[in-house]
Amino acid sequence: MTSEAFSAATPPVAWARLLFTPERARRMAGEPWHPRQEGHLHPDGSYELSFPYSDDPDLLDDILRFGPDVEVLAPQDLRLKVQQHLLAALGRYVHAASAGIFP
Repeated sequence: MTSEAFSAATPPVAWARLLFTPERARRMAGEPWHPRQEGHLHPDGSYELSFPYSDDPDLLDDILRFGPDVEVLAPQDLRLKVQQHLLAALGRYVHAASAGIFP
């Protein structure tokens, strides 16, 4: 991800707050997401990253690529979008398993 990834010409609509697992924390602490990003390590080793964004579908894709290693803390609408995508993906796997397509 580049530092210009979410610095579109449109003004930001919200600040995203993401929490990365301790396993991802070191990598994420050094990765630029936005010129105005803020980040800090928590005592448990997780990393919280905040940055302004506009309604950008690329942000959703970037969050989803981290799977279980990231949680959207805010805003609620972004959290719900990520949740819906993850539940849809899980549904495909459950459906395939119940249909006997995959063990």
